[in-house]
Amino acid sequence: MFGISFMKNRPTDFVFLYKKGKIKKQGAGLSFFYYAPTSSVVVVPADTRDAPFIFKETTVDFQEINIQGQVSYNVTDPLKLATVMDFAVDSFARYTGDGLEKLPIRLTNIVQVAIREKIQSMNLRDSLTSATLLVKHVKDKLKDSDALSSLGLNIADFSILKISPTPDMSRALEASAREN
Repeated sequence: MFGISFMKNRPTDFVFLYKKGKIKKQGAGLSFFYYAPTSSVVVVPADTRDAPFIFKETTVDFQEINIQGQVSYNVTDPLKLATVMDFAVDSFARYTGDGLEKLPIRLTNIVQVAIREKIQSMNLRDSLTSATLLVKHVKDKLKDSDALSSLGLNIADFSILKISPTPDMSRALEASAREN
């Protein structure tokens, strides 16, 4: 009524209240009244989130494999993330920005580049049994990633759940194993 709104947030949400382009309030789990017509509210989720992925990569011997896994992350610097991605909410606390959708995609792309770097130097048979090696390689890459530090993110966990060849190649490998 009359433009006055109330914002109540979870303890795992980091909130910024902007007025005239300047931060007036900020903190985790804030609750406050504000004048909606002249204010903007940004809510950055600071809890640990999971970004599952599955993508195709090509080995050095030009064989396609599917890699499935998950990366868990949390926000260590909400202000950094809020300045590079849009986490704006309306007066009903519904996201109007696209940050929630874009963040897991951006993170998955960083992971895919790190995996591709290693897989493209491996043959098919080696890549199918390289989950542990890939996890170590990707964790090392993510630890030193400028892209992650510019987003204010921390990688809590990374795992590869499955590496599999195409169905035709799987049948060919099975037939080869049976013959031996």
